[in-house]
Amino acid sequence: MRLAELEIPARAEFVSLARLVISSIADDRYVLGDDQLDNLKLAVSEACVMVINAQAGRAREGSIFVECTGSARRIEVVVDSGAREGAIQKDEGQAEVEDLGLSLMRSLVDRIALEPHGSGARLRLTVDCEESDEL
Repeated sequence: MRLAELEIPARAEFVSLARLVISSIADDRYVLGDDQLDNLKLAVSEACVMVINAQAGRAREGSIFVECTGSARRIEVVVDSGAREGAIQKDEGQAEVEDLGLSLMRSLVDRIALEPHGSGARLRLTVDCEESDEL
């Protein structure tokens, strides 16, 4: 079930908005511990920063697309640039930094998937939780 879609400018000052929307949905609809909720917020922030870094240096500002879906026992967040250019991708200059970001996100959520999309990739973050009566 789609819970939310959000498009924000690919700028650092908007990352907190993505965190707020996702954490509000997760806290309202799911049974998550405080640590799980904090970890999800941090993983969403890291994913958004990866999109911002991938778009750095472009002539015009890009966007970050965040989609939140869920079922009774799982919440998934997809973070993507939504464009063929500026998608999350590994080049030699950023590979080490992105590997650290992916490692951090793997430690924060139950599953992470880097899915091919256009010329880059999008991130799917999954958190398993107790069954929710809301959905």
